[in-house]
Amino acid sequence: MRPIHPDPNVWVIRDNAKRRKNEAMDDTLNINCIDPSDSYIQEWLLKLVTLARNDAALRVHRQLTWIEMLKEFTAENGIDFPLPKSLFIGVVDLLKARSKVFRALVRRELATKNPGIAGEFLFTSLSLLSEVPLV
Repeated sequence: MRPIHPDPNVWVIRDNAKRRKNEAMDDTLNINCIDPSDSYIQEWLLKLVTLARNDAALRVHRQLTWIEMLKEFTAENGIDFPLPKSLFIGVVDLLKARSKVFRALVRRELATKNPGIAGEFLFTSLSLLSEVPLV
């Protein structure tokens, strides 16, 4: 992963990622798209957030990302995480119905070709807030 332009807040996967060593990217180097309904992508997204949270220098705020909220919801309801592809959209829709915060996150961070969460995934993102000290 690396910035695609001078704005360091936007990161993408590049085909030449094999040249760099990045712990969070190890399992995704040979794929061309990110489908969050795939269980290994769910695990990867959660690993990415966990790595960021474990880096004290990033000063990541404790507000949960959508993937963390999804994992927490599945644990509370006795559902295994990561979700199988066949259950992903149904569980996401259920959590959207129960949580206004999750619904708002998913609206901005999961996009599909069809309205709502339906059809082929176009993109997914994770937003982390960082506490910046006053100078």
